[in-house]
Amino acid sequence: MDDYTAAKIAEVLGVDPFTVIAQANAEREKDSQKKSFWLSAISWRARDDSNVRPLPSEGNTLSN
Repeated sequence: MDDYTAAKIAEVLGVDPFTVIAQANAEREKDSQKKSFWLSAISWRARDDSNVRPLPSEGNTLSN
């Protein structure tokens, strides 16, 4: 699937669009170095999620 379709699927599922896009890129990539890059990008995002803050429109869900 293309990146747009991956992002729309992520939206429907309520998951991080970048993760779905990276996974789709990894699955369709023929070059092993590029495939490895996309798979690594998924793990970078997983580590970065611990630093995610809610948007102002989502309200303050963090404790002070």
